[in-house]
Amino acid sequence: MVAALVWGLPVHAAQTFVVNSAADGDGACSLNLCTLRMAIEAANAAGGGTIQFSIPPGGAQTIAVGSTTGTALPPITAGNVTIDGTTQPGATAPGVRIDDATGSAQSSGLVLDGQSDTVRGLAITGFHQWGIQVAAGSSGDVIAGNWIGTADGATAAGNAAGGIDVQGPGGDTVGGTGAADRNVVSGNGADGIRVEQSNGNVLTGNWVGLTADGISRLANAGVGRPELTAIATTSLAALPISN
Repeated sequence: MVAALVWGLPVHAAQTFVVNSAADGDGACSLNLCTLRMAIEAANAAGGGTIQFSIPPGGAQTIAVGSTTGTALPPITAGNVTIDGTTQPGATAPGVRIDDATGSAQSSGLVLDGQSDTVRGLAITGFHQWGIQVAAGSSGDVIAGNWIGTADGATAAGNAAGGIDVQGPGGDTVGGTGAADRNVVSGNGADGIRVEQSNGNVLTGNWVGLTADGISRLANAGVGRPELTAIATTSLAALPISN
């Protein structure tokens, strides 16, 4: 049975899956072992839920994706899934780094392919495709408080295709009005944030091509926002940008 903090509640209650290992093993979550890969699979199977982190001994942790399985993380296919790296004990945001260990040219860090999913408080680095990709069938997602393309906020550890790619029907939010919602999208091998064939998105409060302190340039190799094909219905308050 999937490990959840809400055992005993009605089956319709949202479940919480706690990642307690920085390993990348596959299988079913248990109280003794639940990797991020296992937690995503469990949340997909449950039709949603919250993925939190409690990886001992605390402090910032790195998950080397593919180090055991040799494959990318599974896409998030369920709706209302939240991955929250700020829950890692003893770590300042971002508390959990997801780094590519596969060398696969097909691998993105996280792929959102459900509805109304949230990714918060992660550093996502080194992938050959995108750091975070919102797939063509997904909408209403929130991407906030992440560092995409840098692990320390000052040096590049970029994703080759770019930082964040937003496709799909739209209604997605990248960033937010508060400092805790700010994405730092910097040091990537191509574009910072790309929006393509998608309407009604809000991009606000992000630092693109800057260090996490907002003082120095940490350019993406492409441009910050190159392909805003739905510019008339996409809010573009994502400043400052330095590329």
